[in-house]
Amino acid sequence: MAQRAQRSFATDSLASFVLMLLTNLVRLPTNILIARFLGPAGKGVVTLLQLLLGQTALVLSLGLDAALVHFAGRRSRPVPELAGRALGLGLVLGGVGFGVLVALLVWVFGGLLPAEVRLVSLLLAATLPLTLIASFLRSLLRACGRVVEEWSLMLVSASALLAGVGGGLLIEGGLAGVLWGLIGGSVLTAAVTAGLAWRMGILRQKPEFDWNSSRELVGYGAKLHGGNILEAMNDRFDMYILAFFLGPAAVGIYSIAVVVAELVLLFPGVLGSVLMPRVATRSDEGANTLMAPVLRMTSFVLVAGAIALGVAGEQVIGWLFGGAFAAAFWPMVLLLPGSWALGVWRTIMSDLVVRGHPLCKTWTAAVAVVVTIGLDLLLIPRWGVPGAAVASSLAYSTATGLGLWFYRRVTRLRPLELLLPRREDFDLARSQLRAGLAPWRTELARRLQSGQDTA
Repeated sequence: MAQRAQRSFATDSLASFVLMLLTNLVRLPTNILIARFLGPAGKGVVTLLQLLLGQTALVLSLGLDAALVHFAGRRSRPVPELAGRALGLGLVLGGVGFGVLVALLVWVFGGLLPAEVRLVSLLLAATLPLTLIASFLRSLLRACGRVVEEWSLMLVSASALLAGVGGGLLIEGGLAGVLWGLIGGSVLTAAVTAGLAWRMGILRQKPEFDWNSSRELVGYGAKLHGGNILEAMNDRFDMYILAFFLGPAAVGIYSIAVVVAELVLLFPGVLGSVLMPRVATRSDEGANTLMAPVLRMTSFVLVAGAIALGVAGEQVIGWLFGGAFAAAFWPMVLLLPGSWALGVWRTIMSDLVVRGHPLCKTWTAAVAVVVTIGLDLLLIPRWGVPGAAVASSLAYSTATGLGLWFYRRVTRLRPLELLLPRREDFDLARSQLRAGLAPWRTELARRLQSGQDTA
């Protein structure tokens, strides 16, 4: 029987925020190592390979991540049974994805890859089934309310990649060393994820390959999967256009701008993981009561973070990544409005998906993709990397505007009720923070008292 967590919302939010912050702090030195040792061109090649692997995994996931949470939450399906189906689908879809990646790496992106890393690039593509399975298992942990464990696994993954990249650079060096490190990190992450899922009682059945038993999962996931694919295209489609117009070095510069600009998305990322299983089990009215202050505080934190990065971004980029990436500053500034819009959009869509409105994500993402592709083709040849940043911000803003319109139709909450913070929101945030810290303080006091008694 899968073990479900009984922690409070405040405890989950605080613990998840700390773990997510640590995860991104660990990811940052990974990017720094790659940028410092490989320069813009090498960083661009690594970014393209990671992007191809990640987006292929997303496309072939068929929306199962959200479907698993939905069926385990609102439909109360046994979690180990869902895990067996997820394992089978992960293996089959991963095999298909590997074939797709081989074709892309050989015939589409072959001219952008140095000859000495083409073989190891194919080996990196072979880790796709492990990536899918690990993703599905993390979704089932989330469905059991184990968001802290889910973020712990993300921290493990980031640490494994950092150790792999550092070891690869130390042992072999260069681009090949980094790719070998990414392979090792992916294998270790999958192993740790499977081990934790076993311990939590989730991974108890063998992989199930029966299509009939998995059809309901795929059917629900397919309703929002179009939105996932479109979101992936909208997220980083500009990097592909940059690569073919301007080469890997431009991708390397833009990737650093993205890394820094998306630091403001820490808070919405935590909320999405914590809120999904809770909204899934609430009435619409209860979900509205929960989401309105959350969205207002999300908007406030995003704006504050964007202002801070606009002021200090140039120094941060130069100090962390070196003078070779100084050109990333202005694209980063141009991306900040898009980061605010993306954070709001993701929070809204996480809510609508678990309420049973997955097509809202599909429609808003579809419009954003049209804007992205059109503006990328128009602006990148003229303005280069800054053109890609402008296109992204305008596309994300378009998606958010449409998302707020859909959200009002579902919740009857006006946009100003969702975006402008109120004084009581800060009081609520303080009370939730105190509530989240209370169990830790109690446990710390108990341990200190126990130590004194022992002495």
